[in-house]
Amino acid sequence: MISMEATGLVGHISYESTQSHSHIAQLHLIMVLLLFAYSGSASAVGESRAGERFQECPQCPSMTIVPGGHFTMTRKVAGDGRKADDPEGMRKIRPERAVDIPLAFGLGTYLVSLREYRIFVRETNRHVKTGCHIQYQGVWVIDETKDWQNPGFAQTEADPVVCVSWNDAQDYIGWLNGTAHASSFDDAPNPYRLPTWEEIEYATRAGTTTLYYWGDTPRRDRANYGKSKCLPCGPMQEGADRWPYTSPVGSFPSNPWGLFDMAGNVWEWVDSCRADPIAMPPRQCRAQVLHGGSWLTNSEYLQTGEKSTAAPQHRNNEIGFRVARTLRVSHP
Repeated sequence: MISMEATGLVGHISYESTQSHSHIAQLHLIMVLLLFAYSGSASAVGESRAGERFQECPQCPSMTIVPGGHFTMTRKVAGDGRKADDPEGMRKIRPERAVDIPLAFGLGTYLVSLREYRIFVRETNRHVKTGCHIQYQGVWVIDETKDWQNPGFAQTEADPVVCVSWNDAQDYIGWLNGTAHASSFDDAPNPYRLPTWEEIEYATRAGTTTLYYWGDTPRRDRANYGKSKCLPCGPMQEGADRWPYTSPVGSFPSNPWGLFDMAGNVWEWVDSCRADPIAMPPRQCRAQVLHGGSWLTNSEYLQTGEKSTAAPQHRNNEIGFRVARTLRVSHP
């Protein structure tokens, strides 16, 4: 079933025919893209349609429109939670940088699920590559018997796929671009992609300036994360966070822009290969950035300005991804 949802606009619309679903969804997206093309202000159009969802093919993920805008990209404050106005905390704050997101873009409403990834593997006859890092007694070790189908714990089809590398995510996106045939009605030949680090932090913040998008304190009714102490890190179930490992996507409330699991559940690959985009100029690196923290990490890694990195070929059972989509039509 294809659905299109618009926060506060049209509610939830269902259609009976799969072929009609695809045509209607594509027409809906064309209308969105044309608004960008013929509006005097693309950012204004994005702002007015922020939070609207679209799904342009049966195999495509649900996407949410993120408005263009500006924000201050920063990193976490002192590890003990002291704020910027604390003289001792001030010394530990990392540099800030003003960032401009000139155009609205689409971002996956949810993390890519096991079901969605399984469709990609089946339709491409992809060879299942085994071998995934798992944590054993506080140490990451490669287990050749583990993979995205068997990450070392039970998952439902609605859980986020894990044990996928940055390279795997790129292969999924390549298939998705071919499946969506999106280039037939906009000028971006491969509109689906991974978000940049700037985009993912901007979308996670959703206009907030607090440590987390829900406030300044960690909350287990807002995200799935691990034990408070991380030496070693470990899973934990408490209150609304009843999953020791991954949780089905969308199990916790969304952020203010209608995006789910923007903190916790699994780390997310982003398309930023650099040591730190706040550093001017960015230094060369050999790893890709990860954002968001996971079911295994403590709450500090869920802070919006936090990150980690890993080699693009690395796989472990706390890393997944979500896709972004360029929304761009050439101006006449």
